[in-house]
Amino acid sequence: MEIYAKRENCNSGLAFGGNKLRKLEYIIPDAIASNADTLVSIGGVQSNHTRMVAAVRRQDRHEMSPGSGELGTT
Repeated sequence: MEIYAKRENCNSGLAFGGNKLRKLEYIIPDAIASNADTLVSIGGVQSNHTRMVAAVRRQDRHEMSPGSGELGTT
């Protein structure tokens, strides 16, 4: 019997990796091919997906908290 395990945390040099990165492997190239200059990702305060978007694009991440009316950069 052989057992194979897929390490989701080892599929890239980025800290979180996993299924969030796999989704972005399709979304980011399509956005670039479409000449998009903005990528919007919506998630909770502790969203790993929005962190991955920022890491993949190596740009500032802009956050808006629901109801706060304030826009911040992290």
